[in-house]
Amino acid sequence: MTGSAMFNAIYVLVHCLYDILEYIYCNLKEIGDAINNKFSHEIRIAPDQLRKIPKHLTVILGKEEPSYKDLANIILWCLVHRIAFVSFYDWKGVLNKNEDKFSSEVEKIKPEGSHIIWHTNSSSSLKNGFTGNKIHVKILTEEDGKLGLVNFTKNLVTKNREDLSTESLICSIHKYFAFPEPEVALYCDQTILLRNYPPWQTRITEFFSVKTHHNISYKTFFETLSLYNKTEQRCGK
Repeated sequence: MTGSAMFNAIYVLVHCLYDILEYIYCNLKEIGDAINNKFSHEIRIAPDQLRKIPKHLTVILGKEEPSYKDLANIILWCLVHRIAFVSFYDWKGVLNKNEDKFSSEVEKIKPEGSHIIWHTNSSSSLKNGFTGNKIHVKILTEEDGKLGLVNFTKNLVTKNREDLSTESLICSIHKYFAFPEPEVALYCDQTILLRNYPPWQTRITEFFSVKTHHNISYKTFFETLSLYNKTEQRCGK
């Protein structure tokens, strides 16, 4: 085979390979777009299937390291379902130390016109002034458990209040910790261990367990809300 013939053969082979790769890419893109469109459609219609939506959903992390991308998806799904408050309890404190990394993952997928309102440990009141679709997000640690109760008690004593009824204490606790009591807790581990999660915050909480939050799907999230939708909370009655 002459050099010219060999060059032509290589050219034809490369051209054929390019056509094959282009065909595969276009088909994969179409499949991917179809999956994404179907997923987006499911998210749009799913909230209408639930008559009862929690005001506050809390996620309790287990032993594994936080997956910021997957936790960001949970915030997105809560936002779509009009859940006003979502908190993440990480007893190891890793999530709290990397809040900037976590928030940047949320910004990547946040819908345009939506507001993610972050509450740091120094924040004791709800932030207002945002219009449109919004969600309040807070990271909890062990310091928000027993230590938080100690700080709250000290603060209450220094004010020398005479009204120490059960109702006033509950009202003060809610005001101090800003977020309402969670109706739904998504526990991400093999077994349920609260690990010093603020006990006064779980009076009306329904607990649902998943083995891991890594690669958690919207289907799993929606099934959790569906189970909560079927519960009847009597609140001690």
